[in-house]
Amino acid sequence: MSVKVGDQVELKSGGPPMTVDFVGEVSVKCKWFDGDRKLQTGNFQPDSLKPWVDDEDEGVHRVDSV
Repeated sequence: MSVKVGDQVELKSGGPPMTVDFVGEVSVKCKWFDGDRKLQTGNFQPDSLKPWVDDEDEGVHRVDSV
């Protein structure tokens, strides 16, 4: 996956939506807000990320339990 600064991504394994802050040769720096609304940052390998899709924009609503 090719990413650029400003793209919204998430980990392939799941997690919060993140914004790409910097793209290096071997890692991508992302930022996101945790549950306490504290700004977090982290570096990830590009192949561990996928584009983030807002389910509400797609008309899809997640149901956690029935």
